[in-house]
Amino acid sequence: MATAMALALGTLAPLSATCQSTFDEAADPVDAPAADSSDERIAELESNGIDINAADIGELAEVPGISRSDAAILLERRGKAGSFASIEEAASTEGLSPTAVEALHDFGRCRIDSKTEYWIRISSAGAWHSNTLKRGANIMKMPDFTGGIAAGANGRWIVWAGVRTTPGASSIHAQKGQLVATGPGVAASAPAFGLHYDGGWYSVTAGTFKVGFGNGLTMDITGLKRPSGHKPCLSAVMSAASGSIYPMRHFTGAAASFRKAVGRDGWIVAGTVFASYRLTDPTLSDVTWNRCPDLTSECADGDKAPMAVWSDPAAAGESTSGVSLTRSLREATAGGAIGFGQERWKLEAIGWGTGLRFRPSAPGMWQSVSSPWPEDRRRFGAVGVAGHARLPLNGDLAAEFAVSDNGATAGMLETAFSPVSGLDLEPSIRYYGRNWDNPWTGSTADSREFRGNRARDEVAGRLDVTWRSSARTINRFRIDVGRNGPSDLAESRPQVALEAATALQVFASRHERLGIEISFRDRDLAVSGRGLSWDQYYSATTGNLSGGCRVDWSVWFQTKRIRRTALAIRVGQAFRDAATLRDRFDMDLSATLKIDANLSPGPLLSAFARFSDESMAADTSVTTGQSCLDREIENRVPGICRGDSRVETGLTIAQDARFSTGLLRIRAIGRYTRHVDQRPSWGSASGFPGRNEIAAAISFDLLFTGRTGQARPDKGVR
Repeated sequence: MATAMALALGTLAPLSATCQSTFDEAADPVDAPAADSSDERIAELESNGIDINAADIGELAEVPGISRSDAAILLERRGKAGSFASIEEAASTEGLSPTAVEALHDFGRCRIDSKTEYWIRISSAGAWHSNTLKRGANIMKMPDFTGGIAAGANGRWIVWAGVRTTPGASSIHAQKGQLVATGPGVAASAPAFGLHYDGGWYSVTAGTFKVGFGNGLTMDITGLKRPSGHKPCLSAVMSAASGSIYPMRHFTGAAASFRKAVGRDGWIVAGTVFASYRLTDPTLSDVTWNRCPDLTSECADGDKAPMAVWSDPAAAGESTSGVSLTRSLREATAGGAIGFGQERWKLEAIGWGTGLRFRPSAPGMWQSVSSPWPEDRRRFGAVGVAGHARLPLNGDLAAEFAVSDNGATAGMLETAFSPVSGLDLEPSIRYYGRNWDNPWTGSTADSREFRGNRARDEVAGRLDVTWRSSARTINRFRIDVGRNGPSDLAESRPQVALEAATALQVFASRHERLGIEISFRDRDLAVSGRGLSWDQYYSATTGNLSGGCRVDWSVWFQTKRIRRTALAIRVGQAFRDAATLRDRFDMDLSATLKIDANLSPGPLLSAFARFSDESMAADTSVTTGQSCLDREIENRVPGICRGDSRVETGLTIAQDARFSTGLLRIRAIGRYTRHVDQRPSWGSASGFPGRNEIAAAISFDLLFTGRTGQARPDKGVR
């Protein structure tokens, strides 16, 4: 899994990283591949954290590692004794699980320090991968870079500016029947910038921001379970594994939110409005440029793809396959939400509209079916209504229903409650209409992603259970059943999918813990046997072979018995259907060893070593006429068609240098990958640089603070 680090311009991200398992709430102490992980969601939490003195039970429970029972304990303590003075005070609350204590240190913020007059933050980071060495033009070998500055005053004002650069094309234009990329050179993405003011009952942002409402079904780009209004977007995500830096999803424009008490009966009116106009850089896979005048069947896909040539003749041999269509798409979005209610319930109306425009004067250029935007129209939108209510037993009920501009409907209902202390139940149901193609859907009860869109054509239900069966154990269970309509692939059919999973964490002692996780997922319960595929797969001779199943298991162990050191090991394996194997499951295996050391006042060190094999099954016979990598397979499936074996190692060094008015934080990350055999990751027909890959990343953060009182910042105040 790509290790992600938030590069926040307004707050400092914690030095520890979290890797998620199948369960969003579970924290895996080993940096190993895991299902359903979201780099950006973790980066968002690392950047902005969660204010433990303002968050409600639902907001606390969405943090990985904090269960609803843990959240209820924190709220009970806060209600009796008042606001927490520090993260350490919150973490020492009696009855919290060990995972909640760790989550508070990783993601908690304690914004009570009224003595802070101002802060200034300067950040920069660079990331590079050895795959860039294959580039013919020297400029394409340069690393990705991001830098920015931000400042805040009196807890109300924040101003920031940042930029990200990467080797590529500075612009794209149409010329004589083809797309021409200007460059290659250093391409700068649209900058992050803005001014934010918090007036207490209202807040205003001009610049880059995130926005979300209700349950996130109609509109959400925050990635949170309970999005509420807007907040400034000051962050980028650095991937040490891929050696790249990419911006978080955001809008650019202006947004305003308010929350105001009216009358004497506890009524509250709240709302958000926003307008955005921004230049986006869609990838080549997000756009189809139709160079075929009549869409005849003889028109090959390559004729419709927006492949570009470089304007510089010296780069004629340089590939543009990985180049984005720089600033070729204009996106205008406006919307808002207005709600009313009381502390125990609220209702909210939501609406938005988006318009797209491509600037290259290339006839027939539009977004493709794999695009995150609807492929059949340039203007689209949705309206919805959402409701939320508190239930007995520390419970919540949330629902949302929406209609898109093309008449497609979607709805969801989520509840969460704790019938007894330590037992949390979270049932939910979801429905997405056949033509639902909302690119801003971000709800947590979402279905599988349909092409570039979040969900489409599904009716499903899920039950998540977290049970703290004893002081030393935490159990998690999930069952998810859904019916998906046919896709656009030939011979596709409706499918009934099933997911069932369980996980156990055992806190064997003050120093040791272990965990076990097992999951079963089936794409289509109506079909069985070999020759199917867990991943989407289509054969020209056989038809749609999607609908297979997958079984995963993993075991991990961690000990902190050595002072200032954490040692963890994880072993995991998966058995999955692969269309290239008609007589057996394919298998993969990964084994990871990770060591963390806190050498304070010296650096924090983190090192790992991992072996993984994505396809352990021996070569076998195949279905007649099956193909792989554009070649026909006659007798046996060659190893190049399946998986990859590799050995990986990595080292992270992080150092804080504190001084009277702030601190300097430096983080350096290096990763080395050795591909053990010649399989797709480096030896496919398209060509890769070699068996060895190196990735590196480094970041610098300098924070200055000015205070009216004591200069030393409390560790829990971010």
